[in-house]
This record gives sequence, structure tokens and C-alpha cells, in this order.
Amino acid sequence: MNHVLKEAGKWSPKAQKMTINTTHLTYLETKHIYQMAGQTDRFEAAKKFALVRSPVNRVCSFYEYIASNKAHQLHEKVAEMSFAEFVVWLIDHMGDQSGITTCFDHLTNENDEVPSDMQVFDLTEVDERYDEILALCGFDPDQRKQLGKAGFPRLNVSEYGKYVGDVCPDSTGLSLIEYLFEDDYLNFFDNHGAFRWK
Repeated sequence: MNHVLKEAGKWSPKAQKMTINTTHLTYLETKHIYQMAGQTDRFEAAKKFALVRSPVNRVCSFYEYIASNKAHQLHEKVAEMSFAEFVVWLIDHMGDQSGITTCFDHLTNENDEVPSDMQVFDLTEVDERYDEILALCGFDPDQRKQLGKAGFPRLNVSEYGKYVGDVCPDSTGLSLIEYLFEDDYLNFFDNHGAFRWK
């Protein structure tokens, strides 16, 4: 997804445009872009929400995505690994090299806290909270009624269960995931992956 920011809040052919890939920008990166564009007030006024996913589900999905996507820069390396080997590999490659970080790292402000005006939803709740999320996106009741209860499309669906068995015999793999995503467990999930937020 790309956003074109407008200079000084005015549309004009002469306005400086900046196209930015916002696929995985953090809260702070997004805030900085708005500040650079002179849109700090707009950023502060915006409704902010995030969908988070249990760490085990995220790692399973990430592994399957890389292993099955030949165009991914890590495909050749990861396709040769078992899921358990991939989890161990993440210990040394979390962040920039792997492309995966904690949800907490993506959502924190300058004080290393999730902003108080941020609403956080569990990805598994997205269908039940569909109307609420559409309202946060600015859809009025009539627009939401027209959209109905179609729900959000499912992309990159992975088979969580087939990998969990790969790391569960002695629970070492799950313990490593809990270690790598400690901030997510402390802030969004219990040790069983159940969502909890404020």
C-alpha cells in the first residue's frame, strides 16, 4: 500500500508529493512521515488501531510464506529448514535480516508504550469486530450497512497445526517463540496465545 502525502495540507499540481511504501511501517515511522509533511495535527487526530496476531501463528505463517514464495529474498535459505530450525534461526536474525519483529515494536511510541489512543484487536476477532473496525476506518452506519457482514478477505492462510507439532515434542520451539516475542506476550497475549488487551 502506498500513500501520497501532500505538502502543507493542500492539493495542487505543484505540491511536493512523496510516495512511501507503508506495508510495514511502525507507529514511530508513520508519525515521523506525517511530521515531515507538516501533518502532525492530522496524525494526532487520526483514529489508530492495529490487528495483532499470536506469536506462534505469526511465526508459522511467516515460515510458510517464505518457504512457499520463491520470489522472497530468504526463500532458498528457509526452504531448506524445518520449522524447528527456522525458529532457532530467528534467534540470530530477528528484525531487519528476517523481516519479522514483535507487534509491540511496531506499535510503540517514543516512551516505548502502546499509545493510549491506539485500539488493538486480535486478528482472530476481526470478523466478530468487523463493524467496529469499519467504524474506526471512517465508514458511517449507512456505508457499513451497504458493506454488510462480508468480512475481510483471507490472504496467505497457513496451516498452523502442521508446524506446531514440529516444535512441540519437548516444547523447546514454543519456549523459543515465547522468548523471541516476550514483549507481545507481556502486552497482548497470555502464554497460551489467548488475546488480552486492557
